[in-house]
Amino acid sequence: MGDIQVTLLIGFFMLISYIWAKIPYGMTAVFCCLALEITGVLSSAEAWAGFGNTTVFLFASIFILGAGLMKTSFIIKIQKLLQKIGSSEKKMRWICMYIASFLAMLTSATAAGATMLPMVSLLSRKGNFQKRRLLKPVMDAACMGFAIMPFGMGAAFMEQGNSYLQMMGSSVRMSLFDSAIARLPVLIVTISFIGLFGYKFISNQKENGDKNQEEIILNENCNLSEFKDKMGIGIFFGSIAAMIISSLVGIPSHYAPLIGALLMIVSGVLSGKEAFGAIDLNTVCIFAGSLGFANALTKTGIADWIVEKLVFATNSSQSEYVLVAIFLLVPFAMTQFMGNIPVINLTMPIAATVACTTGINPTAIMVATVAGATLSISTPMAAGIQALIMEAGEYRFSDYIKAGLPTAAVFAAAYIIWAPFVFPLY
Repeated sequence: MGDIQVTLLIGFFMLISYIWAKIPYGMTAVFCCLALEITGVLSSAEAWAGFGNTTVFLFASIFILGAGLMKTSFIIKIQKLLQKIGSSEKKMRWICMYIASFLAMLTSATAAGATMLPMVSLLSRKGNFQKRRLLKPVMDAACMGFAIMPFGMGAAFMEQGNSYLQMMGSSVRMSLFDSAIARLPVLIVTISFIGLFGYKFISNQKENGDKNQEEIILNENCNLSEFKDKMGIGIFFGSIAAMIISSLVGIPSHYAPLIGALLMIVSGVLSGKEAFGAIDLNTVCIFAGSLGFANALTKTGIADWIVEKLVFATNSSQSEYVLVAIFLLVPFAMTQFMGNIPVINLTMPIAATVACTTGINPTAIMVATVAGATLSISTPMAAGIQALIMEAGEYRFSDYIKAGLPTAAVFAAAYIIWAPFVFPLY
């Protein structure tokens, strides 16, 4: 049996195990990494590289920062704010989704999710809301809002696309605002769908209040001194602000939250035991394990095979709606199991090639590769923040599919109709 067949078999097992939900998700991810190493598909370093990824340390520090914030008087302040703006779960969902998408436009989906997770946990607990029906919509909005506006990664992706066009001899260039023009109305339509109907696809089941993480993070019996209380609040928001600034100036995003997590312990806001207890190892293993599987997809050539089929499909069609759909849906499917940036790097050059060889306007299909790759909402492996909320929201793998696919369908329909209208291919 070749490496491709072995990788597909392991991937099939991983999918079935996630759906079956009898084996802890993190253990499934670890087993897949082990299987990829034992079968020789990946070397030891390649199989376990995800556990040394900086995002893993970002996750750990986010959990610790959130635990520190939950021990401060910020809970009371949020409760007072709730009394002013109302206590409706529906209103909270709308507000949090737009805040999350806006933060993701400014920074990244990870930074937005890190900011919103403790906020949503507070809102849910104090307002007696269904956290399951808040966390997933909010994180989905953050993923869809990423890299839309003409700054940060949004500008970087547009410049990357223009570089491909220039290399291929095209005189056409995309404006930095083209992504916002093509994607912002689609985001608004999709958020509206989630706010009105989409959240109902998430089961309204009773949540378990005895989770260790909840006990640690939401322990109201831990009273801090006034100094430590202010330190905890300052460290949390200072770390988030530093993470936002670092993403804009090119500093690795894990520096600020890691320093903040250490300060939470040094300042006495959290004990060492509380800090380590706040880290959800299941989430860490899911994310790190998915990176190992993504490495296997790339190394075995499965990802390249998908790209080849994409080229064949685009050469066989002249319909602008079909072309836009292909360049949106293929990256969408790939990003459920791979990182969005590798998917963009694989598919955007293909879009540029098709545009240059056929003479069509490249904007709609090149932006589609970014839009599809950031539509990371239908599996817990699709994005770091999707894995981040799996334990907090007590989601099953099937919850991601049930809630993610209808939302993705609305997003795709809106983009496929809107993008060729504002940026005609012919």
